Amino acid sequence: MDVEHMRRASVALDDIAYMSDPDHAESVYQKLSSKQMPPPYSGESPWPDANIQLFRDWMDGGFQL
Repeated sequence: MDVEHMRRASVALDDIAYMSDPDHAESVYQKLSSKQMPPPYSGESPWPDANIQLFRDWMDGGFQL
């Protein structure tokens, strides 16, 4: 669901090369941490804080798979 919603905003969540770019990842993190993802129109709940922290940890850990 998140992949489809963010694709509309030209964010390729399902593309590891795209997401491993620090600028792209930081942009997604900012959307997550400000509760803008998933977008309000989707009817979905924002990501839980634990999942947002996991994403941050992935970034801080060097985008390891």
